[in-house]
Amino acid sequence: MADYQVTFTLNSAFTGTTEADSFTIVGKHANGSPADTTVATGVSKADLTAGVTYTVVDTITGGTITSTGTCTNSVLWTGLTNSPTPTPTSAELCVDVEFTAKSETPGGVVTYEGCDGVEYTLTIPGGDSIPAPRCVRNNSWTYNIPNNFEPASLLVGDCGGSPSGPTPTPTSEEIGPTFNFEFLRCGTDAEAPESVIISEAAWNTITGGSVLPSGTDTIRVDSEGLFLNSNVFIFDNTTGKAVTHIPISEGDTCNQV
Repeated sequence: MADYQVTFTLNSAFTGTTEADSFTIVGKHANGSPADTTVATGVSKADLTAGVTYTVVDTITGGTITSTGTCTNSVLWTGLTNSPTPTPTSAELCVDVEFTAKSETPGGVVTYEGCDGVEYTLTIPGGDSIPAPRCVRNNSWTYNIPNNFEPASLLVGDCGGSPSGPTPTPTSEEIGPTFNFEFLRCGTDAEAPESVIISEAAWNTITGGSVLPSGTDTIRVDSEGLFLNSNVFIFDNTTGKAVTHIPISEGDTCNQV
């Protein structure tokens, strides 16, 4: 914690009093933490009349002065008010940066301040682009021959002020697997296919999405006029094959059409 000094002076209107000749000075911390700190005790009226200075930590924002003689009045005093830590401006940020020398020039030298406060130089041949090997104080760079350089490019990197990379697109594994379901024909209708495949979403639509199909579940599908819609198909397995039909309802027990 940093320290600062406070000078206490007794108001001239009270310098003639004989009822208070000793004082205690207490400091109160911002937000009440830690507990109050006694700055000084037994401070004489003569010292306060002349003005007495004490050093306090910067978390103390004020406190009380209390007389300890016949009169025990207490008054408040105010010190520094802690300000929130300022947000760094763009010029103060640390960035990943790349410097480019124009191809039609011999290049030149870039001088920049690293975020460790040290000044560095980087030689860039004409036509080359070279990233700084460390975090750089934003806009701290200068060129020995400015006309030989393109504008510096900020890079995606680990330095605090660098631009963020693109949001990655979730892979199918991250999204979660999608299943299709294959059902086998129960009956002997030769016009109906031996099996049909429906999507998980379609199954959820006709069943309310409560559970996945099991070996006893049956469906009827939209035949699009190619066979009787009364054909019933019974669940066989989960598959990665493409959807072939749209279900119109859950079926009854396996039947033969």
